[in-house]
Amino acid sequence: MLAEHGAKVVVNDLDAGPAKETVAAIEKAGARAMAFQADLTTAGAMEQLFSDTVAAVGRPDIAINTVGKVR
Repeated sequence: MLAEHGAKVVVNDLDAGPAKETVAAIEKAGARAMAFQADLTTAGAMEQLFSDTVAAVGRPDIAINTVGKVR
């Protein structure tokens, strides 16, 4: 897990509950993490998420997107 190597992680989800659970697991592994809640179906929302990410943790080196419902 990248968190074990000190990655700073931003989690986005439409539902704050699962995002908070993911953040807790990442922090337990020893990394800094934070959650955002955004609907990324528009370019503007995606741009805002990246702007918020840069403000919170700096420029991202890796972005992973899971498209659609994964639960």
